[in-house]
Amino acid sequence: MIVRCPQCNREYNVDERLLSPKGAMGKCKPCGIRFKIEPPGGSEQEVTCPKCGFKQVGGTECRTCGAMFDKLTTESASEPAPGAGSFTASERKPGESFGAPPPLRPLTPQAPQLRSAAGAGGSEFVIGEAISFGWQTVKANMGFFVLLTLATIVIEMIPGIFQGIIAGNSILLILIFWVISMVVQGIVTMGYVSICLAFADGRKAGFEQLFSCTPLVLSYVIATIICSLAVGIGFMLLIVPGVIFIIKLMFYTFAIVDKNMGPIESLSASWNMTRDVKMDLLLLLLLLLVINIIGAIPLGLGLLITVPVSSLACSYVYRRLQRRIEGPAAAGFAA
Repeated sequence: MIVRCPQCNREYNVDERLLSPKGAMGKCKPCGIRFKIEPPGGSEQEVTCPKCGFKQVGGTECRTCGAMFDKLTTESASEPAPGAGSFTASERKPGESFGAPPPLRPLTPQAPQLRSAAGAGGSEFVIGEAISFGWQTVKANMGFFVLLTLATIVIEMIPGIFQGIIAGNSILLILIFWVISMVVQGIVTMGYVSICLAFADGRKAGFEQLFSCTPLVLSYVIATIICSLAVGIGFMLLIVPGVIFIIKLMFYTFAIVDKNMGPIESLSASWNMTRDVKMDLLLLLLLLLVINIIGAIPLGLGLLITVPVSSLACSYVYRRLQRRIEGPAAAGFAA
């Protein structure tokens, strides 16, 4: 069976015959974290919050809105559906039957109207639901994401500050600091994506995960250079091809972090994943652009909230598109 590291998402093939009924402890080689490997049938199932629609692995309380599943289920089951009549035995006329009991209210909330068909016969992703997931997650973990985003911005600024102090007009030093800046940006960007993917899978993550993808930085730098060249050439060819390249290659960082892919493989995976949903992803990116423009108005402070909302929304869509291609068992941390 396939198990995945809960921190860096690296996959391992485990012989289930060697596992005891209580499971075993495994250690991820790249990030060094130890995690429990559950035997087949022993791991918790994915559940959906009846209140906000957030999906997580196991638990009795929603990790975003804090709703108690048992309480909501009991309340929902005790309320008859609107318009469904009922009567007692004393009101029943001779020869009449009670009939079927009134239907229970559904536990899954109605999806928003901004919906993508995601290709014929494929699973769909809901744009409004993706943005709602990002907001609900940030709202429930406001302090964590504000500090995380602030730390990411500060860390990415450090090479530029030293370049201004040390490099001067030296082309060689400017080039060296440019490389350093790309490496630092790659490390924290992939770490940020890794944290957002963890929340999309219903798992918690900490600040230490911001540097968990350091071994993958070379793949990120090469893929980023190729993507930037493709987008730049596309914009020189009447703009539209550049927009198409942005949409088609928007998930290459997620593929590197989630699947430990190389640069070409990650770009190819993003290209295939976004097939048939270009217009829907364009609408998503435009909505996120508007949200971040609004967030930048109050001296840029709103970006501390809108940036993680946008990243979490993209993580949500990535997972849905991944399930469309690979099947539900391939997405998230599942044995």
